[in-house]
Amino acid sequence: MIPTLIQRRGAQHLAEEEAARAPADTVALNPPRAVLELIPESVARENNILPLALEGPILYVATADAANIFLRDKLTFIVNKDIRFVEYPRAQVLHAIRQHYGTTRFESVDSMLSARPESASYAYERDSDDEDEGEYARQAVARPAPKKKARSRGFLGGKIADVSRSLVEFKKGTKGADNSPDFELCDEMLDAPAGGPGAMQSGEERAPNFGRDGMFRYTVEEGQRVLATHTSGRVEVVVGPRRVWKWGKRFERMRHFVAHPGDFLVVRFRDGRQEHVAGPAEIWFDPRVHEQITRQEALQLAAKEAVVVYSKAIENAPITRRLVYGPTLFVPAPGEWLHTFSWHGADGGSQGQRKVANGLVFQKLWLMPDQMYHDVTDVRTADDAVLTIKLMMFFELLDIDRMLEATHDPIGDFVNAATSDVVDFLGHHTFEEFKKDTGKLNELETYKQLTARAAQNGYRVNKVVYRGYGAPDRLQAMHDQAIEARTKLQLERATEEQSQSLEDYKLNAQMNRAARRRTEQAVEVDTEIDMARKRQEAERLQKEAERTASREQRRRDAESAQEARRQADEHQRAHLAQLKDMGVDLTALLTQGRADRVIELRGGKGMNPHLHLDSAETNGEAS
Repeated sequence: MIPTLIQRRGAQHLAEEEAARAPADTVALNPPRAVLELIPESVARENNILPLALEGPILYVATADAANIFLRDKLTFIVNKDIRFVEYPRAQVLHAIRQHYGTTRFESVDSMLSARPESASYAYERDSDDEDEGEYARQAVARPAPKKKARSRGFLGGKIADVSRSLVEFKKGTKGADNSPDFELCDEMLDAPAGGPGAMQSGEERAPNFGRDGMFRYTVEEGQRVLATHTSGRVEVVVGPRRVWKWGKRFERMRHFVAHPGDFLVVRFRDGRQEHVAGPAEIWFDPRVHEQITRQEALQLAAKEAVVVYSKAIENAPITRRLVYGPTLFVPAPGEWLHTFSWHGADGGSQGQRKVANGLVFQKLWLMPDQMYHDVTDVRTADDAVLTIKLMMFFELLDIDRMLEATHDPIGDFVNAATSDVVDFLGHHTFEEFKKDTGKLNELETYKQLTARAAQNGYRVNKVVYRGYGAPDRLQAMHDQAIEARTKLQLERATEEQSQSLEDYKLNAQMNRAARRRTEQAVEVDTEIDMARKRQEAERLQKEAERTASREQRRRDAESAQEARRQADEHQRAHLAQLKDMGVDLTALLTQGRADRVIELRGGKGMNPHLHLDSAETNGEAS
């Protein structure tokens, strides 16, 4: 049988987390009742699991198949917890399930059959509706099974056993025999040691034997098969549903092996051949043809994962190598095996950055960018100070073929190359210079040997991060004292600087307040002057407007008066013109009643009158 596939992945950061997965108190399969109640009994029995411990949102579960991702998802959905599997042998898990959940009626009958056949016959003779039947079964299981004496497997012994069973069936009656199925497994399977030819193997169906053994006939129900061995030695396969005569035959249940999706059956034939049948598939074990049938899980490859497969087709053919990339379910063909890598890895615990040889054993290569911690211990500076340099390296696998041809442990090569680069760097720096130039440890140019070796191995170093350093106690104490003294001086200087800064702040504040006060006063004066100027200007404009309005009013009044006189004169002229047209003496009319004296001069033609008025009397002269 080919070895069980290794399920671990070649990722440094995942390998360092595996050491802390299981809780500390899961050595004994003895969980508290509150934890047992998290998973229903039917689910525990169906999947052969047992809850162990609950730590926050994480539920630790014991199982014989810790790599079953489908079962993990199923339990996560049922209990709404983060499931972490802890691998235990299958026999221990089954024993713990029976111990904590108890045994079912069918399991009790099986135990009775395997321990004391005569007690089992007596139990079956009881009526099925007897309310004490379960108690009898539990007592039968609780009693330790006595050691059975070697029984003769010859023809006579088999016939005597058949006659005994027939008598029991006869006492029960035909109706009772038809309605009471026989759950007994074949004697070879019950008596065989674990792992032996007759013991239940991985992938074998755990269904009970539904064959009914009557007085004269053996009934094989539908879905079952048995091997009928004649007294002549001929073996016949009986496929149910079918009833056959018992006389001269010995019946043995055929073992049924099933592979579900994600599994495959390893079939080894008696002629030396071997086949791998991928699930879903089923095979009935025929001892005439098959030597052994076992079920194994196909190797689950996620995206960015790969395995190295070696194969040898025929005896003298050369061994070939190929790469299988995920995502896929890998089923190895007969004659194929996987390359098992054994690299330096973390030893777990709090010293996860310390790498040890063969600390990481796996078959799945991790093709995504990865990282790991590494401490370079006992490195001396130029002035003989011993330090421990803490690094974190980020790298990525680019060429698997080159890696296989160039190295058998790339992580060990990285550790050695990084150590060499750090030793060279510190050898050219004193302790004080090292503290000033620690930033260079974050640059890839410092790690020439590391980057060159990674390229030779098919890797690429993306970044190296300097995480700090450690020093011996004496050096660290001296360094701490120096740091304390420098810190004290720095604090005193900072205190004095703060005091002086406070004084400067106060002085500057006073000067700023005085400057603001002067500025405010100047602004007030300018404002007052501007307001006075604006008032004067407003008054001047108001007076000017008043004078302009007065002149305009007088002009309008003069124009109005002049217009009135003009209209009066026009009216008078028109009136006088009418009077003149009517023959009125306008002179007499106009002068009538308006002169102090009226002097009338009359003459005829040719006369030139002349009038002289004395100025003394009239203040005028006329002629």
